[in-house]
Amino acid sequence: MTTGSHHKFNIATNLLDRNLTAEAPNQKWAEESSYLWTREGWPYRTVILDPHSRCVIGRAGNNRMKRDLAIQALKMALVFRAPLKGCIHQTDHGS
Repeated sequence: MTTGSHHKFNIATNLLDRNLTAEAPNQKWAEESSYLWTREGWPYRTVILDPHSRCVIGRAGNNRMKRDLAIQALKMALVFRAPLKGCIHQTDHGS
């Protein structure tokens, strides 16, 4: 588990509620962070998907799980897609 939900920070409302369908690009973005054991340690990765195209539109990786990982992935998605007002960006609770 990468998400620590027992904290005092505000948690945003889950607007997507697992509804990963979209009529057009840039209506919804879903972000996921995960890790996998390798011989070189625990590489962490964050990806942002656009459910309409089912394509990765932002990604970042590092050997440590820090908030910068989510921010780097978001910056890539913003440059790649430049969404209009109203795009929902759903992240892990820890992001």
